[in-house]
Amino acid sequence: APDEFGERLRVLIARSGGRADFARKAGISTRQLDKYQAQEADPTRLRLMRMAEVGGVSLDWLAGRESASTAL
Repeated sequence: APDEFGERLRVLIARSGGRADFARKAGISTRQLDKYQAQEADPTRLRLMRMAEVGGVSLDWLAGRESASTAL
């Protein structure tokens, strides 16, 4: 689904204590994080990897190529 990445990112943010904490841990601004959620910008491969790491999920799950049952 087109908005699947945004939805999965929302899950990670909620599990990580909110926008500010997740953004800080991932090394990005909350403004940039909002753009990723709204799919107004695409994160680089390195940022995707860092967001997955911070959220404790696989890169495949964050990208929508893996079901929730195998990642969470």
